[in-house]
Amino acid sequence: KIKQVDEGAFDGLRCLRELRMDDNGLKSLTNLGPLPRLRALHLASNRIAELGELDKLRPLKHVVIVNLAQNPVARKPLYRAHLINAMSSARAIDGKEVSEEERERVEQMLQGGGPAPIGAAGCYVFTEQQQQQPAIPPQNSNIAYMHPNLGGGPNRWLPGTGSEQR
Repeated sequence: KIKQVDEGAFDGLRCLRELRMDDNGLKSLTNLGPLPRLRALHLASNRIAELGELDKLRPLKHVVIVNLAQNPVARKPLYRAHLINAMSSARAIDGKEVSEEERERVEQMLQGGGPAPIGAAGCYVFTEQQQQQPAIPPQNSNIAYMHPNLGGGPNRWLPGTGSEQR
C-alpha cells in the first residue's frame, strides 16, 4: 500500500487524465502534481484526516471528478465546502454533483473576511422554540455551524446548514 507520494513521482506524466489511488494508506496529499491535464482524482479509502490537506489539491486546476469518500476528512463539518473552495473546477465530489447553488453558498460563506483558514475551529449551535434543550436536537430545530474566522461575529451563520444568515 502507498503511504506517501514522493516529490517528483509524477514528473513525466503531464498527460495523465485519471489518477486512481484508492484503498491505500495516504495521510497527506503533498506532491500530487504537477498534473496539468488531470480530470479525475480517486483517493477513496485512504487515511486523509485533516481539512488542511485539501488545500494541497488547489494546483490541480482541471479536475472535475474528485473522490475522497471513506477518508476521515470526509466526515468533518464543511468538508465539501473546503473541497469546493480548493478545487473550483470540481463538478462531482464523492459521486454527488456540485450544484451551482452549492458553489454560490460556499462563495458567499467565504466572502467578507476572505477565505477562512482551513481547519479553523467552529462550533455547532442548536436553536429551537422549546425552553429545555435535549441532548439531541428535535427535528424542528435549526442547526447552524458558526465559523469564528468568517467575520460578522456570533450572528454569522453558514449557508446550507439549516439556517440562513441572520
